[in-house]
Amino acid sequence: MNHRFYRNRRAFTLVELLVVIAIIGVLVGLLLPAVQAARASARNLQCKNNLKQMGVGLQSYHTARKEFPQGGVNMPGTYVNGVQLPQSDWRGFAWSAYILPMMEQQTVYDLINFDKVYYDAENEPAGKTLLSTFICPEAQAEPMRTCSANAGTEKKEFKVGNKSIFKDVAVTKNVTYGGSDYGGMYGERIDYPGRTLPLPNEPPRGTLLYDRPIKISDIRDGTSCTIMVSEDSGWADGQWINGLNVFDQSGGINDPKITENEMRSDHPGGVNAAFADGHVEFLSDRTDLSIVSALCTRAGGEIIESDE
Repeated sequence: MNHRFYRNRRAFTLVELLVVIAIIGVLVGLLLPAVQAARASARNLQCKNNLKQMGVGLQSYHTARKEFPQGGVNMPGTYVNGVQLPQSDWRGFAWSAYILPMMEQQTVYDLINFDKVYYDAENEPAGKTLLSTFICPEAQAEPMRTCSANAGTEKKEFKVGNKSIFKDVAVTKNVTYGGSDYGGMYGERIDYPGRTLPLPNEPPRGTLLYDRPIKISDIRDGTSCTIMVSEDSGWADGQWINGLNVFDQSGGINDPKITENEMRSDHPGGVNAAFADGHVEFLSDRTDLSIVSALCTRAGGEIIESDE
């Protein structure tokens, strides 16, 4: 028998191979969650950086203008003092369009004609621009969003017997523009035990309102305790140029029962939000409703303890 053959062999036995495969499987099982957690943490950090840029943009806007931008300007189809705004006055631009120069997006800002409605053909090159700052890397929605815009009315003929009757019929226009996973804080209407504020958000209690600019002096609850912008992922009206890019909170953070614009994200466990002083925080899903309500108001008179 050739004993040298056995002394010089290089191959694994079947048992050794199975042991190696098992060890590799265990290592992969241990490392994969860590890698996934690291990637999720990186995406969350990028999301916070997006909001930080918006917060700095809002602060810079206030420094230059002595007020924050309006949440939406001359919104199509809205009523002012019970009278619908004439179509000739419709604009519908969002707060996020006005802070572009403060976010190093002067070129896109210069493409916008603010004297025309946001969905006018002249504003399409700007509106169709996808800006990464307004897209959360964790969000699952398509970056480009299609929204049904109020485009006014037109006369339509209706036959009644042998007669023709003409009526004004609402006209809508589908607009596909660059999306936004972040919305401005319009206020809140959260129903929770012990509530003292009126439940309807009227007049709106937030910081980014329609056709009304807010100043720092108006934020009597404190700028560090008042949200200006929060994640609001995955909604059709989430377009950075579109004034519908605001919301009022009606429930808890990431509440699955609520199907309207709210503080929600695809991050596990909560959302990121930028406050009126420019800082950014991660807010847990488990935040008490009374605290969520207080953070959404600029002058509700609530007191929030530091540990809350």
